Amino acid sequence: MIVNPATFSLPQLPSFIVIDGVNGAGKSTLQARMIEFLQSKGAASIATREPGATDLGKKLRALVLEQDEPRMCELAEMFLFAADRSEHVAKLIGPSLAKGSTVISDRYYYSTVAFQGYGRGIDLQVVESMNAIAIAGMLPHLWIHLDLDPAEGLRRNKASAAKSGADGKDAFELEELAFHTRLRNGFVELARRVREPVIELDAAQPADVVWSTVRAILERSLNGN
Repeated sequence: MIVNPATFSLPQLPSFIVIDGVNGAGKSTLQARMIEFLQSKGAASIATREPGATDLGKKLRALVLEQDEPRMCELAEMFLFAADRSEHVAKLIGPSLAKGSTVISDRYYYSTVAFQGYGRGIDLQVVESMNAIAIAGMLPHLWIHLDLDPAEGLRRNKASAAKSGADGKDAFELEELAFHTRLRNGFVELARRVREPVIELDAAQPADVVWSTVRAILERSLNGN
């Protein structure tokens, strides 16, 4: 359900917030700024990600993001992401919320719909049934969808890796542009049919512009407006 970023505020704190979208859209940058802001206001918060937030997740992350040829089959890939998500919900997201911390996750079940459903072509009903089992009812209070031309996202990531000298593998970034275009289309369509609130932001804007919109939402939420 797309909501107006100019008026939306979170219904409660602590909250579960997800940032998701195509590769290179600025998810981790936005997440870091959100955490820093909330903590500066005295609001407990933690940053997490999928895959790889738990001990099991770290092992699964290596399997799904560092694939060599021949690549594992599409269903096996989906099951590994679901296993990571189930552990994530049970061991980190749920307990953190119960302790009073806002949880901000870089990716969630939306990515499996986009990557394995729209990208790999697995039947969407199969993907969404598996997701429903994995999340066990844990829907976010807000999904921030960072929308971006996938070609620009891949360019950004390549430039960032070259600048930092990072050598972390992400097998998905080796897929052809048509694959990433299907992902982008999947995220856009999904944002319009989920029942949880979605803020859709143009990630082609400068990061400061994106942050100013999100900061205003956090400020309204902290003030109870």
